[in-house]
Amino acid sequence: AEPRARVGENASALQPVASLAELKATILAMTNAVAGVNAGISPAPLYVELAGPRCPELTLVDLPGLVKNPLPGSDQPADIEARTLELVQLYGASPMSI
Repeated sequence: AEPRARVGENASALQPVASLAELKATILAMTNAVAGVNAGISPAPLYVELAGPRCPELTLVDLPGLVKNPLPGSDQPADIEARTLELVQLYGASPMSI
């Protein structure tokens, strides 16, 4: 059986999705809504919850890779290096991070 999945922009207001395929489509749509459809980044978190008998209790944070320069023709800001470094430092500062 597929795990149960919920997704949202607020951890206390997650909406259920019917399948993992729908979860993938929902994540892509929500990411595009906050970061743009052309490789942009955003500090706004997107929460995904998977629950099932084979799912470990684990929190993952997917951060953008560090880059020096924005991709030409993308939605990336001119200061993308500073922004991504700030995000990595913010989430990496927690003693619960590995």
